[in-house]
Amino acid sequence: MTPEANRQHHSAVWLILVIHAGLLARIAVVNAPVFDECAHLPSGLSHWQTGTFDLYLVNPPLVRMLASLPVLCVNSQGDWPVEATHPYDRPEFPAAYQFLRTNKETFLWFFTLARWALIPVSMFGGWICFRWSRELYGTASGFVSLALWCFCPDVLAWGATIMPDAGAAAFGVCAGYTFWRWLQNPVWGRALIAGLALGLCELTKTTWIVLFPLWPVIWLSSRVRRDYETRQSAPLSQMLAIVLLAVYVVNLGYGLEYSFQRLGSFHFISRTLGGPEAHTDSGNVFRETPLEAIRVPFPANYVRGMDVQKYELEKGKWSFLRGEHRHGGWWYYYLYALAVKTPLGTLSLLVIAGCLTVFRADYRIPVSGELCVLVPAAAILVLVSSAGWFQQIPAIRSAGDPESACFRRPRRPVIHLRHRSLQVICGISLLSGVVGSLSVFPHSMSYFNLAAGGPSARVPGTCWMRTLTGDRICLN
Repeated sequence: MTPEANRQHHSAVWLILVIHAGLLARIAVVNAPVFDECAHLPSGLSHWQTGTFDLYLVNPPLVRMLASLPVLCVNSQGDWPVEATHPYDRPEFPAAYQFLRTNKETFLWFFTLARWALIPVSMFGGWICFRWSRELYGTASGFVSLALWCFCPDVLAWGATIMPDAGAAAFGVCAGYTFWRWLQNPVWGRALIAGLALGLCELTKTTWIVLFPLWPVIWLSSRVRRDYETRQSAPLSQMLAIVLLAVYVVNLGYGLEYSFQRLGSFHFISRTLGGPEAHTDSGNVFRETPLEAIRVPFPANYVRGMDVQKYELEKGKWSFLRGEHRHGGWWYYYLYALAVKTPLGTLSLLVIAGCLTVFRADYRIPVSGELCVLVPAAAILVLVSSAGWFQQIPAIRSAGDPESACFRRPRRPVIHLRHRSLQVICGISLLSGVVGSLSVFPHSMSYFNLAAGGPSARVPGTCWMRTLTGDRICLN
């Protein structure tokens, strides 16, 4: 690539990212805060002001701390801490009401500032998608991935909030990219970057804890297969260093607050960890066993947060899908949500890319690359579907846009007309996805594709969201 072409590509990337930032900035101003945002902002402020992490412990603190930083600088009012009277309380919601009452004249401006503070995080996610796809499939595929990220209705919707999901998607893509680069060239510098990225990813959402067992499995698979593009096998010492550095970063993100507590010292409220009576009387199934003396290598609130999530899953929540209320969920809920909330053009690109990968060997990449892209996303989808977790879509479809593979030029020559026709079909699919997403701007949260009736459809109960006042509104 000539220097002039390289400069043009960089300019085009920045132009798309700036457009993405402008879209997010507009959505942040137009849309009122959703219910959970009201608790995330005061919780982030309390972390900075008190140095404690008891509020909103079901999610790690990184995203809300980044969001609350500019609000902290403008002297918002709040009384901290708001303490729980027993382990079953969620004190972040009383803190939210207190914050809104204290700042009733300015809280909307505070939420706008907090949302704007996270725009660079979403831009960073788009840039990583471009870099990863370009290195996997080529420059054209890199721009496709960038467009799919920057104009995805889910990324626009949740990237313009202070919810952790879009941030988790961005840092998740970054972690996957750095890990893949380390597998391609296992040197200590790349190993340290991968460990840092993994730690930051874990500080966005506890769902990403699946990477701790997944990455060693992918590393072992890569080491066994010895892909032809891999220069050398990644050593075990570097894999261990990645994991240990990530654990250290997680502890550092919590200010080393109550790190390495004994497992037997916790008071768990889920039946899984606390015993059959834990829903009414906290306990610990590890007490009076050889495991009680083990030092847990994570902060206490990180562990407690996963326990509280498990407790709420065991209790069950009311969910709503296609006009039906149910206490619990549906195993196919996220598959259905992805089917109706993803633009049809994006889905068609995914189908084309899958077919090319299966039926044309010259469109394939080394197995290590495919594993790093696809396995984490598949694992999260299986995890949240089987456990009934309530996640947002960006945290699920965050594996670097494998749809862009269909824009890759094959390694072996093919009939020119056939390749040109494929490019036209893929280009139309990409354009239709972008246009469909922007057709509902700035109300990207209400997007549904044409198969579900389109943005103007009025299908009863397709999707609901709670407002600041706790009222439910239909988003379609």
